[in-house]
Amino acid sequence: MFEFFSKAGFNQKKIDVSATGIKKIIAHLYAFVVILFSEKTSVYISLNSNNGLILNVLLVLAARLKNSNLYLHYHAYDHIRRRSKVLYWLTKLAGKRACHIVLGQTMANDLQKSVGFQLDTFVLNNSKLIEQNKFHAQPKESVIRLGHLSNLTKEKGLTATIDTAIYLKNYFSIELHLAGPATSEYVNDEIQRAKAAFGESLKYLGPLYGQDKDQFYASIDYFIFPSQYKNEAEPLVVLEALSAGVPVIASNIGCISDDIDSTGGISLSMDENFKPKVKHYLSQIEHENKYFQASINAKNRFLELLMTSQDQLELLVERMRKD
Repeated sequence: MFEFFSKAGFNQKKIDVSATGIKKIIAHLYAFVVILFSEKTSVYISLNSNNGLILNVLLVLAARLKNSNLYLHYHAYDHIRRRSKVLYWLTKLAGKRACHIVLGQTMANDLQKSVGFQLDTFVLNNSKLIEQNKFHAQPKESVIRLGHLSNLTKEKGLTATIDTAIYLKNYFSIELHLAGPATSEYVNDEIQRAKAAFGESLKYLGPLYGQDKDQFYASIDYFIFPSQYKNEAEPLVVLEALSAGVPVIASNIGCISDDIDSTGGISLSMDENFKPKVKHYLSQIEHENKYFQASINAKNRFLELLMTSQDQLELLVERMRKD
């Protein structure tokens, strides 16, 4: 956002408050002083997650005391989902003129329900953050190459991915590609469980960056992301998969359903019907030879999001100029 506002010609001062522990508190106190003693201006705050939201109250207070135009950008979902009292009072303090920047219409709706009063919400999806992957749709092989990339944890969907792949193995020829750091005994144990089930059909690739990550998306047919992470909002890996023309199979947490829509893949509740519904989805595509079209649809969905994001950014800049 800082780079985009710079290109738009705004004169900015950036304050990094992303430290941890006591340094994070000091950084927010410093930001409070800067906002309070700067000329009246617009204040853009990328809101913290979890308990860090308490520190954001300080910055909102400084902006209100200064009567500055206030823009609050939401990137985490947990305080919205559980109707956090801190979030309630932060939005109350922000006032009626504050602009609440959210990642999708679902987040806008849930934020309104969470606080219980009318807010000025502005939807801005994250697709502008993605370096477009090359469109890779290719002749479909008999094996289904299922890929999962994340910080490998249970919350991010590792166990659900492996369980689903093992279930699908009863109906299809499955190759499972896992990518991400193995940073705990739990992850190592889960990788070994997958290896026992799939043998040579398991590809564990470790953490991936740059061209290696692009190659990962080019080497899979479907991206599976059954996340149950409490702060999941709009995961970039879902957008990256769509950008590469890879249909997405995901949980319907956060704004994932908004991004996938009806054409980029399928988003489902994480209940006992998840695995059978994934099987039904794959059967429709695989048995009717519709993969190439599904891949094109995924890419087109990303391009729709990208065009929308560009329009949204221009509208936001226009609004800020008027303020």
